[in-house]
Amino acid sequence: VAEDRVREGVKFVKRYKTLLKKIEKKLKVDKYIVTAIIGIESYYGEIRGEWEAFNTLAYRSFKDKRRSRLFKYELENYLLLCYRQKLNALLLKGSKYGALGIGQLLPHNYICYGVSFD
Repeated sequence: VAEDRVREGVKFVKRYKTLLKKIEKKLKVDKYIVTAIIGIESYYGEIRGEWEAFNTLAYRSFKDKRRSRLFKYELENYLLLCYRQKLNALLLKGSKYGALGIGQLLPHNYICYGVSFD
């Protein structure tokens, strides 16, 4: 990991100290592990993807021969997630594989493991 990413991680831990403490207490996951995942996946929330998640997942569901089953599953979960959270499925952006948010999780992971500390 490059030095600048480590430096930004230290800033992130300081900036979100209170929130990270809540996460540690509730989920029993070390704040540095949470920070490292966010740092690696989205450069501490700065890079979340520029592709429309619905279009990406729909396209890959039918065009990715090796993993079409996975992407169909993720598309279904994406629509379910948007419905449950009252989100416009056509507006969310993600990675070129349909991963979302600062943790860059696939939709089924949000449904199974997502916890809001908003």
